[in-house]
Amino acid sequence: MEWVKLEDCCEILDSRRIPITAADRKAGPYPYYGANGIQDYVDGYIFDDDLVLLAEDGGNFGSKDKPIAYRVSGKCWINNHAHVLKPKAGLDVDYLCYSLMFYNVGGMVNGATRQKLTQASMRIMRIPGRSLNDQKEIVRLLNKISLIIDRRKTELKRLDTLIKARFVEMFGDPETCISNANATVGDVARVQVGLVIKPTRFYSDVPTTHKAFRSLNVAPFKVKDNSDWVFFTDEGAQQNTNTMAHTGDVLVVRSGAPGTSCVVTPEYDGINVIDLIIAHPDTKKVLPEYLCAYTNFPHGMSQIEATQRGIAQKHFNVTLYEQMKIFIPALSKQEAFVGFLHQVNKSKFDEAL
Repeated sequence: MEWVKLEDCCEILDSRRIPITAADRKAGPYPYYGANGIQDYVDGYIFDDDLVLLAEDGGNFGSKDKPIAYRVSGKCWINNHAHVLKPKAGLDVDYLCYSLMFYNVGGMVNGATRQKLTQASMRIMRIPGRSLNDQKEIVRLLNKISLIIDRRKTELKRLDTLIKARFVEMFGDPETCISNANATVGDVARVQVGLVIKPTRFYSDVPTTHKAFRSLNVAPFKVKDNSDWVFFTDEGAQQNTNTMAHTGDVLVVRSGAPGTSCVVTPEYDGINVIDLIIAHPDTKKVLPEYLCAYTNFPHGMSQIEATQRGIAQKHFNVTLYEQMKIFIPALSKQEAFVGFLHQVNKSKFDEAL
C-alpha cells in the first residue's frame, strides 16, 4: 500500500492560528478550539472551512480511547495548541480525520511534563493513500460504527440513571439520606491512602508484572483498564506492600475528580495503589457496592464537594472521607440493591455481545 506524508496531502495552516488569553476573549457565537476540542466561544473567527485539527501539545497522546485529532467545519477560531490541516484535492476530510484520531505518535512527541508534537514531526506523519472512492467507503463504514457506539453509550447512560433512581427509591434522596445518617465511613470501613513512592528508579517506563492503580484507572463503579497504569520495578513494588487493593475494597479518587470511586474486582486483587483512598469495608455492616454507590452519588459527593480543597486541582483527604456521614440500612436492603446493580450490569454486558 502507498503511504502519503501529511505535508504532501494537506495544506498546513498553522501560521494562521492566533491564541487569545482567557482574559482577552470576548464572548460570541464562534467556537474557540484547542488541542482537544472547544475551549470557549468568541466574537470573531479566523477560519471558515472543513479542517482537521491535530493536537500539538497537551493532546491525548498514547490514549486508546481519547483521540488526538478531530474534525471542524465553518467559522471558528483556533489557538496554537492544535495543528491545522486542510486536505488537498483527492483527500476526503473525514478520511483524514479517522486516519489521525488514534495515530501512534510514540517516539514522535517530546517533552517531560507536557508532550508536544512539533510541526516537523507532524509533517512526516504518513497515512494510507487510497482512491477517493475507497476513502469514502471507509468513512461510510466508520460513520456507521460510530453511530452504533454513540447509541450504545446513550443506552449505558440510561442504565446508569436507572441505578441512581433505584438507589434513591430504596434509600432516599441525598438530603434525606444525609439527615438520617447513622454512621460515618470510618465507623464501617478501615480507610488508608495509597503511597506515592519515590525516587523515580522505583518506576518502570515499560509494563511489568507490578501494576499500580492511580486516579486515571478509576471511573464511577468500574476500573478503567486502559493505557494509564503505572508500573513499578521489583524494588519499587516492595516499597508499597502495605497499600495494596484487594477484592471488595473501594478505591476513591483524592484529587482531580474527588470522590469518584469503584469496587476492586477479583482480577485486580493484590495490585498496588498510588495516591488513592482505599476503603476496606466491614462487610458485617456495609457492602462494598453500597459504599461505592453512596460515594459516587450526590449522597456522598455533595459532602465531598463541600469539604474538598484547592483551586486549580481539587482534592480531599482520608480524614475527610472517614468523617463523611453515611446512612447504613439493614444488610438485607443493601443486598437487594446490590442484586439489582448486578442485574443491570449483566444487562450491559449481555447487550454488548
